[in-house]
Amino acid sequence: MTPKPLTAMLICLLAACTETPGARDIGQADRQIADDPAEVTADVAQLAALGAQAPDVARFDAGRSYDLPALIDLAQTRNPATRQSWLAAREAGRQAGIVGSALLPVVTAAAVAGRQSVNTNLPVPILGDVPGSVDSSGEALALTATWLLYDFGENAARQRAADSLARISEIGFNTVHRQLIFDVSAAYHTRLAALKKVSAANEARSRSADLVLAAERRFAQGTGTTVEVAQARQLDAQTRLVAEASAGEARAAAVTLAALVNVPPSTRIRLKAPGGGLPSANDRTLDRVLDTAFARRSDVRAALAQVDAAQAELDATVASYRPKIFTGGYASAGDGRVDLNGLAPIGLNTAGSSGAFIGVSVPIVDGGLREKRLAAARDRLERSQTGVEVARLTATREIALAYETLRTALALYPATKALTDAARTTADAAKEAYTGGIGTVSDAGVAELGLFAATEALADAERDARVAAAALALATGN
Repeated sequence: MTPKPLTAMLICLLAACTETPGARDIGQADRQIADDPAEVTADVAQLAALGAQAPDVARFDAGRSYDLPALIDLAQTRNPATRQSWLAAREAGRQAGIVGSALLPVVTAAAVAGRQSVNTNLPVPILGDVPGSVDSSGEALALTATWLLYDFGENAARQRAADSLARISEIGFNTVHRQLIFDVSAAYHTRLAALKKVSAANEARSRSADLVLAAERRFAQGTGTTVEVAQARQLDAQTRLVAEASAGEARAAAVTLAALVNVPPSTRIRLKAPGGGLPSANDRTLDRVLDTAFARRSDVRAALAQVDAAQAELDATVASYRPKIFTGGYASAGDGRVDLNGLAPIGLNTAGSSGAFIGVSVPIVDGGLREKRLAAARDRLERSQTGVEVARLTATREIALAYETLRTALALYPATKALTDAARTTADAAKEAYTGGIGTVSDAGVAELGLFAATEALADAERDARVAAAALALATGN
């Protein structure tokens, strides 16, 4: 090759290494990265396409009133998180199957065909060198087979590791389901509590409107004052304020529930209130609850499976440096032709060949890689064993917190119920006294606000007790 073509080639290679005008420039750290409008448009189109490819899910009936079990069943079939976790578990299971295929024979077939034409000077007697060409062509077919006979347990260990990882994915799938059950339960009870607060706020508005009418009537009769009228109207404004706040809380709860069920956020799901009373208090001690809960906790089980996977990976790493015994065979056949300067082609028949072999491979020197891989595998095993203790500690904290929260919520509910009954008695008496001309509007207003606060607290107490029961079930792996 002459210097000039070599220089031109080097220039082309250097030009290929330069940054193209279309390369990304992330700009400066104190500025946001601008979105390319074309990419935004492409993302919108991709979202629409993926939405059109979404699998069929259970149909939502807007006219039906859903109780909690029906709502949970609907969410499990419609929420994409459950399908995503199921696909992850299925993928892990298939990966385990791929590892198991390593011990099976591998058969490979290859076919090659080619043609070559060379212009050259052909030596011809008397005439000397004569310009001509040599054309050659041929085909070949080869079949090979290899089979790993023995590897001192390396693939068996890798199979155990893959099975453990698949079990972790299956546990994760169950965890997603349990978390979704809790989230739907919490949203269901929160929505019902919010609706009770809306009802309480509407009742407070109606009662405050009665006090306004009574104050205005007493003022018109000359037995009331402008201060009483102003106080009554202030109470009415306060009840309107709390009514709007309660309505907003109910709308937010409806949006949360709709998102869990995977319906449009504007959808208002009809709910059927749960029958029966509150869940009963757990008669078992916290220590007994902890003793039986660890074996059901998803994070503890996943941590144990991670230990199994790490141990299997360590065993596989150790076995990978031991001899491997393998066997194989091959068979091949081919055919070729040569054409000299347009003369009749000459066939070159190549006889087929075949053979079989058995061999042993032994790692000898790897530059210290073996020690590094073994140290890394031991570190993973120790880290996974520590992860079990972390999971136990986390489980203990969550279970104990859920246990005590449920006990507190169940103790608060009867006290809140008694407070609500007393507040209603006080509010009714104060309202009757004022409308009868012997009470004061300030006393009636304070009583009305106390009744609304107690009614709200009762709705919250019932919600807290039911959500706490669901939280304890989630924390204990039930």
